[in-house]
Amino acid sequence: MNITLAGDCSVSRAEEIHAAFLEALRSGAPLELDLAGVTNLDLTFCQLLHALRAGCEAKGSTCTLLGQLQGAAAGQALLCGFPELAATAQDAPESKERAE
Repeated sequence: MNITLAGDCSVSRAEEIHAAFLEALRSGAPLELDLAGVTNLDLTFCQLLHALRAGCEAKGSTCTLLGQLQGAAAGQALLCGFPELAATAQDAPESKERAE
């Protein structure tokens, strides 16, 4: 399953993003999450993403991050403690490192 997020991914869209992530989890399919178009994020988004990745892992599925956050969004990810969100998908550590 593919999810592409763009624009503002902060608390103002938390309900919408949460619903999309729940649908992805329910599908049980491997997930590809494209973050290249995200221009703003906050800790709420990072928490939703962490829960999604943990849920995928618990179900034996995968959550692959595609794209690379740019500019302010990359800086916000670093401030929220999620440096892997500012890395390319090929360089990003798996969610296991977050869970430990």
